[in-house]
Amino acid sequence: MDHRKKGWTDKELILIRGSANLSEREVSRKFGLSLNQIKYIFNKKLGIPKPKPFLKKKCPQCHKVFEGNGKQKFCSRKCNRKTYIRLHQLVTTQDGKIIYIYNITKRAYPEDEACELCGRLKKLAYHHWNDEYPEIGIWVCQKCHWICEGLDLITDMENENLIKKYELFRGTLLSYCAFIEDCKKADGEVEADAESKSSSD
Repeated sequence: MDHRKKGWTDKELILIRGSANLSEREVSRKFGLSLNQIKYIFNKKLGIPKPKPFLKKKCPQCHKVFEGNGKQKFCSRKCNRKTYIRLHQLVTTQDGKIIYIYNITKRAYPEDEACELCGRLKKLAYHHWNDEYPEIGIWVCQKCHWICEGLDLITDMENENLIKKYELFRGTLLSYCAFIEDCKKADGEVEADAESKSSSD
């Protein structure tokens, strides 16, 4: 082949391309070969797949811009793990001890990453009311989380609107929780009726 006449073997071209991270077009320009010859060497003859194009993306965890392929969402495994823990682990207290509950599903993290009470773009914590229903909760900033944890300690008027919004949010979510309980009880009663009918037959 032409590239052998110029002193380059197939393996040397691959090593040069890999070490310099060059595209097929850049290799063809550098070594004076046609693009079709390079494609033949890499794809057909040596079975090297075409590299996937890299896109500039923003990591949803650390907000760092990185280059990744179409499926990659996070800049690193560390950021991927942090996001998974944030969405599937719950920290709560029982009898004064901190307890971690794993493999749960919280409400979806806000797309705009803003506190659901005050709307500020701060680091968010998940506040919930019932350990049996971790999906019934609210994503809030640190200040609003403090408000949620101790509404009776709030006396200044600047937080009056926040308290009203929180109470409305809490009331809506807790009524939803009560609705789920009623549905479960109704399902249990229907199953009990069905079992009693089948046993009487």
